Amino acid sequence: MSTTLIRNVRPLKLPQTDLLITDGLIQKIASGIEPPADAEIIEGNGSLLFQGLIDGHTHMDKALIGLPWHSTKPSSTITETIANERQLRREEEIDAHQQSTRHAHAAIASGTTHIRSFA
Repeated sequence: MSTTLIRNVRPLKLPQTDLLITDGLIQKIASGIEPPADAEIIEGNGSLLFQGLIDGHTHMDKALIGLPWHSTKPSSTITETIANERQLRREEEIDAHQQSTRHAHAAIASGTTHIRSFA
C-alpha cells in the first residue's frame, strides 16, 4: 500500500488544507492530518491543487515536439495537407513512437492525466 500526504495546498474554493492519498485515491481532505509512519510527505507550500487536466483532442502520432521547426507546404485540401505531412515524415525519418512519447511526457509534466488521441 502506498500513502502520500500533501500538506498545505489550496484546492479550488477551499481553504488551505492537507490531502491524504492511499493507492492513488484521496482518502481525506482536512487540516493537520497525521499520516501513517511510512507515508511519503510532500510540502505544498500553499500551492494551488486542482484536478488533472484532460487533452480531449490530440494527434500524438503526428507530434513534432522537440524537433526543429518545419515549414508546411500550402495546400487547399485536407488530402494535400495529409500527403505533405506524410512526405515530411518520410524525408525527415521522423519516428512516430519517439514523438508520441515526447508528447506524452510533455503532457504529463503539465498536469495532464487523460489524453484522447486520434490516429
